[in-house]
Amino acid sequence: MGQPDNPVVFPQSANYSRDLLHKDIDGSLYVSHKAAGADQFRYSLNWGSTYSAWQPYLGGNSTLAPRKWSGTSEQDWDGEHVIVQYFSRSLGSSDHVQHADLDWTLPPRRCPHLFLQGTFNQFGMDFGLANEMELQQDGSWDFDLMAEWPVTLQLNEWGIDPDGNLDQTGVFGDVDGDNVLDRLPPSSLAPSNINIESTPASPYLAWKLSVNDGTYRYGISPIGNRWHQLILYILLWFIPLLTGGLGVWAFLVSYVSSQRNEYSRRNLTENLGSTRSNSIRSAYQPSGDCYHCSHYRWPYDGEKIKRVEIAIRVIHL
Repeated sequence: MGQPDNPVVFPQSANYSRDLLHKDIDGSLYVSHKAAGADQFRYSLNWGSTYSAWQPYLGGNSTLAPRKWSGTSEQDWDGEHVIVQYFSRSLGSSDHVQHADLDWTLPPRRCPHLFLQGTFNQFGMDFGLANEMELQQDGSWDFDLMAEWPVTLQLNEWGIDPDGNLDQTGVFGDVDGDNVLDRLPPSSLAPSNINIESTPASPYLAWKLSVNDGTYRYGISPIGNRWHQLILYILLWFIPLLTGGLGVWAFLVSYVSSQRNEYSRRNLTENLGSTRSNSIRSAYQPSGDCYHCSHYRWPYDGEKIKRVEIAIRVIHL
């Protein structure tokens, strides 16, 4: 029946191999074929953007030409990846594909990236919102989505091209609603979208979108807690007001105090001290009949003492 890693015999389970791609001592890449029963093959080192010419399948090893690719830094990927497509004349099919990475220790991947685009981010044109899905340890691509429901989505393999426009060569949607991604050509007029119509049930807050790139099957599951979000919302309202009031109170208590002083002949002497008071009296208070003289009168009349209340703000620095 064939080996379990033969993509011609097992096109679903053998679409990824860790023993297919290798590097020679001179730095060139080669593949070690495992597709007995194939008649021809071709390969791609840039995730299907371009393919080599069809070549006769002879088994063994085949040396690969250097990779040719151009794009943005966000479209680039880590490591070396190859896609090998096989054609079997006896089966009448070329739908036998095997992916492989060079020295790859992370979970198998069959896409360089997956960017989520839809009504929540103007179909990828709102660059301020993160929309790249993450490859998880179980091999699925996940994205936590919180938006205004209902929402219409698509998956884009390349995102934004160097010309600033959305790439149209790797757009996925769900045409027939069977929870399996469909990839239509750019010329197709049929709508290819993922529609999430309902809000998550209470107490959940958002949806997690998960995609298996081996089977292209996707699913959604509720995540988060809306009560936690509500508590955080309330705290963000009141904490700034509370901390602002505490800051003003701490400043007044620590740096600013207020005193009320009543100046008269008696308490002026007490406040300044007896020694200093005597010196002031000798300087301002003349002797003899000139005590009530207008030019040398004491600042406060001896007969009618005026009480003056002065509020003095004393700043302790």
